[in-house]
Amino acid sequence: MRKKGFAIIGSVAVILMFLAPGCGKNDETRETAPAADSTAATPVLGEGDTLLSVTLIMDKIAGGSLNWNVGKREYEPGRMTLNGVTIMPALRYPTVTETDLEIAEFDETDGTETDLSGTVLAEMYEKEYLEPVTVAKIVFENVTDPAILKAILEKEDYESTVPARLAERIVLTGARQTVEGDKINRDTVLDEIVLENAGFSAALPDTTTGAWGFARNFVASRVAWTGGEFTFETLNDRDKVKGTISTGSGEMTDLSFAGDFGKTGDPADILMSYSAGASFGRDFKVDIDDFEKTRLELSVANFVAEGIGGFQNHEKSEISDFRVKLSTDGSDIPESIELALAKFAMNGFDYTEGLKRKIAAVKEFVENDFDDEVFLDTTTWDTFLTYPYDLASASLEGLELKASDGFAFGVAEASLEGPISAFKLSSSKTKAKGVTIAIPKKSDKRYMDGIIETAEFLGKNDFEIGLDAETVYDEAANTTSFALNDFTVKDLFRAGGRLVLEGMNQELADFLSEIPVRNVSLGLIFSPQVSGLGVKEYSVNYKDDSLADTLVRRAAEREGEDPASLRESLSRELPENFKEKLLYDYQIEVNEGFADAIAKFLADPGEFTLTVAPIQSVSPISGIGFEDPFASPQVIAASLNITLSANGGPAENLVATGLPTANPLAN
Repeated sequence: MRKKGFAIIGSVAVILMFLAPGCGKNDETRETAPAADSTAATPVLGEGDTLLSVTLIMDKIAGGSLNWNVGKREYEPGRMTLNGVTIMPALRYPTVTETDLEIAEFDETDGTETDLSGTVLAEMYEKEYLEPVTVAKIVFENVTDPAILKAILEKEDYESTVPARLAERIVLTGARQTVEGDKINRDTVLDEIVLENAGFSAALPDTTTGAWGFARNFVASRVAWTGGEFTFETLNDRDKVKGTISTGSGEMTDLSFAGDFGKTGDPADILMSYSAGASFGRDFKVDIDDFEKTRLELSVANFVAEGIGGFQNHEKSEISDFRVKLSTDGSDIPESIELALAKFAMNGFDYTEGLKRKIAAVKEFVENDFDDEVFLDTTTWDTFLTYPYDLASASLEGLELKASDGFAFGVAEASLEGPISAFKLSSSKTKAKGVTIAIPKKSDKRYMDGIIETAEFLGKNDFEIGLDAETVYDEAANTTSFALNDFTVKDLFRAGGRLVLEGMNQELADFLSEIPVRNVSLGLIFSPQVSGLGVKEYSVNYKDDSLADTLVRRAAEREGEDPASLRESLSRELPENFKEKLLYDYQIEVNEGFADAIAKFLADPGEFTLTVAPIQSVSPISGIGFEDPFASPQVIAASLNITLSANGGPAENLVATGLPTANPLAN
């Protein structure tokens, strides 16, 4: 089935693979087919082998699986027009069979005959013809000298050391493939596709041998298309689905297939290796309906990109006016959910390394009969420390999600700034402005129960949120810090915090990249790389707007108490309970100043800052072993250097004992 799918792709002779907009750039440079030389003599078409050479070249590009039938040919200087073309794609595969041959060798000198009959292994090629592709007209302008094409065709593998252009311009009009099957009907239509300076680059050092080597080295300076549409409908009454995928128009420049994935020689990998200098696409739409429960409608008004290739390099890309509408029967989720995105932009994105890992994991998953535990063996611990892609920056504007039950979510602006490197510790900044959430006052959907209850408790149904966070990897200091610079929920609170980890470095990430997540042992925990990881600093700050008052008021209403009386009792009792808990359960005597800071905030909620700054980083094994096995909990608590300040007051230590000169926590 997989090979059949790629034979169909190849069958349209690079027609259908240009339906989806996209483009790219690869690190490996390659020489493209030369542009037309206007001063050169125009080749005179119409020679007997011109059409044969052209069709055989196209057959080579498609993996040797096409059969051509031309209704009418028209020749004029510099132009060949084929009308009423039918391209019959086929699966072409070798079969090896034992064959009985009766062979006799005749010697003319003496008239004797020698019997050479016997059983031999014969390799033959069989073809299974698929549904035809019809093309109303194909125009070739300034086709390369047939003698040059013939020289290329004489090679079983693509070995050309210089670029070779097939034609200056190829225009296909009215391409169509219609399939009427037992399980599905489908129809693919392309109004027009234009290829300029289509041909072959000089053979890459890693060029695939055999027919697909020609596809690997195919290039074109420009590819443009209009009016592409794919429709399908399943014929199973139980799970009937119909759909349409269409694109208004698009263009790609400097197309090639030189990406890393193509080195395998697999047709799918070659297609994933496409790249181009720039491209755009307009009016991309998807409409899928299962007739009973769900209908999905998706559209993209405009897509513009520079230096993009498959799932690999994305130098710059931008999508505008992206819309999705999901309609359901409303049994589990709202009857209608609509998503709109005004703009999404991305720079310097490269998922090559991450995709390689993912493909390898999926392959092993399939080879092991879809055993879920395989993912535990193919997912490594570094996944939780690093990103699987390169990214310079990404941003979005005008995100709106609306549900028919009244729930809504929106983002005015959001951004992620790198640079981020795949599987490397990286620094980044994340910001979001104008994040809004609207919660309905009632809904018949069960999943909304907890959300509506929370909104009722807070006395708010509309929320506005802001976010500013960053991650900083400092190789020189051997630290990675995570900072929540600002997290604000308007009219409720503002919060922030910072966590600094010592020993979270690239050496640790590389070490964990070799260890599956299922492999957790004491040996791993006590390894030099992991045991060197420790908390160097931790802090959290909070500024209240109305959240504390709301919580106290709601709690008082439930208990039938006066809010002022409840706040007074909380500010008096909680600090005392906290002191008693640490004293009787952990033998830690709490400093009165620390308890007073708690009481001060509870009596008049304003702001507080809690800081943990241990005299030496606290490692994962700190709770297991001690430098001083007889160190008291009081001394250990003092070593953590925990302080609290409230409402502008001084920072108070958790314990009154002075800081020890040596850290009792093992590191």
